[in-house]
Amino acid sequence: MIAATVVATTGRFIAGVLLLWSDIQVVGVDREGFDFQRTTPTAISPMEPTAPLVDAEKITRGYYDQTVLVTCHVTSLIPFTVQWYRNAVELGNRLFYR
Repeated sequence: MIAATVVATTGRFIAGVLLLWSDIQVVGVDREGFDFQRTTPTAISPMEPTAPLVDAEKITRGYYDQTVLVTCHVTSLIPFTVQWYRNAVELGNRLFYR
């Protein structure tokens, strides 16, 4: 396993262009215990967040007095909250994701 952290970024915005040129520096320890440091130029462009994409079954069937597993998959560039409802009544706790 390689343990590493990004320790510094420096950059500049180019007027009229949605692009950030940045140097990212990574330092850490490799598999054999040696320290390493890498610096690389990187171009980063911002992404406009869109509404989260939610994928779930419209109907999930179960049996009376039995536990049922209801799942969903959310794809999002921004933090979101998952809350389950049944007949307009909230079920369980809200789940916050970043």
